[in-house]
Amino acid sequence: MAQTLALGGISTQTVQKAAGEFSKPEGYGAVLGAGAAVALEKLLFSSMRGLFGYAVEKDGRTVYVAVDENGNPDPENPLEIAPIMRLLAKTGLALAGASVYIGSKDKMAKFAGLGTMAVAGFHVAEDLLALVGVEL
Repeated sequence: MAQTLALGGISTQTVQKAAGEFSKPEGYGAVLGAGAAVALEKLLFSSMRGLFGYAVEKDGRTVYVAVDENGNPDPENPLEIAPIMRLLAKTGLALAGASVYIGSKDKMAKFAGLGTMAVAGFHVAEDLLALVGVEL
């Protein structure tokens, strides 16, 4: 998901360049916001995999599982990495919306950035609450 956000930022910048608006910051901001989410996602994923678990085949797909007390893979104890990844991707989208809102002088772009930031921010809050066990 975060890679898609980065591509969205790149395409925004490409459209602006084609329109002769080379120095607008929102496309760069979207790429940086989403790029930060991609980097955090990769860093967290590799550290979780290396510190807490291993990749194993289960039911025809690869899953990451925790280790037992002896340091061996425990296929009955899967790691819940996906919710954290979604949270990071949505955080990247909220950052991209914030960068559009802050960096743009155009009222419609500011409105779009504010809407993106608000919707993604709500989903970030929802995911954070879900991680601690609170459902909205």
